[in-house]
Amino acid sequence: MIARCPKCGAVQQVDNSGDTLAFQCVACRDRVTVERTNQPLPQLAISPTSPASPGPRLGRELTYTAPTSEDSEILVGQVIGGFRMSSVIGDGPRALIYEGEQVALRRPVAVKMLKRSYVADEESVDNFLEAGRDAASLLHPHLVQIFDVVSAGDLHFVAMARVAGQSIGDSIGSDSPMQPEEAVQLAIGIADAMAYAHAHDLVHGNLHPRNVFVGNSMLVQITDFCHRPLLGTGQEITGPMAKRVAEAAVYLAPEQLAGGLPTPQTDVFSLGAVMFLAMTGEAPFAEDV
Repeated sequence: MIARCPKCGAVQQVDNSGDTLAFQCVACRDRVTVERTNQPLPQLAISPTSPASPGPRLGRELTYTAPTSEDSEILVGQVIGGFRMSSVIGDGPRALIYEGEQVALRRPVAVKMLKRSYVADEESVDNFLEAGRDAASLLHPHLVQIFDVVSAGDLHFVAMARVAGQSIGDSIGSDSPMQPEEAVQLAIGIADAMAYAHAHDLVHGNLHPRNVFVGNSMLVQITDFCHRPLLGTGQEITGPMAKRVAEAAVYLAPEQLAGGLPTPQTDVFSLGAVMFLAMTGEAPFAEDV
């Protein structure tokens, strides 16, 4: 039997034969009593043969069957895995970014949702989820904190802290390079975060300006750890996204462009390329894009 929590909107399977249903919500953990319904809920339902989730834990595989349309708006307003999707705030080559809320904690989050076009590729899904789990093991002031990694049917997402400020890819242009003092703070922040990750046997592998954010008081925060950059995955990218991928490629080390795996040394190359943009306002090797 399917019931929806009246507080947070999450749905789950319950076992009760009375006129009302009393249960503990798997998302917000409140004890609630709701009217029973035998009708399937629109757009989001629970498989009747699967058990309800026992509660939050990192890397959950939930029992939801969920919308699989590439139309991002279909998820707005839905609660999935304890996270409410509020609005779409970003669209990248591989993932959509939602502004959202972790319902149980009333905590604002950003949700990075793997695009439908990659769901059929098991390697892409595994890479996406593993990168999220690895990033979740790191706790550093210059790394965006990961709260959860969730698979719900054909939906796979990483929930993380909302980032204040702009990416330097959006804020720096040919007429607006950083002042030297700001560039030094940026370099120190990125280098400190990368040294911390490398000391924990992790590499970023996809460091470029759209993954580096600068907030108030020059707070540097880095997101989007990636086991394998989009280039070389065999996925065909067309339209406006193809230009975005090409622009990011100039920040990858030559050995990555040749198909090699990321290493601490490739992160150092990417740091240097990012700093070239920060201090000149121009992307390195811009003529090749």
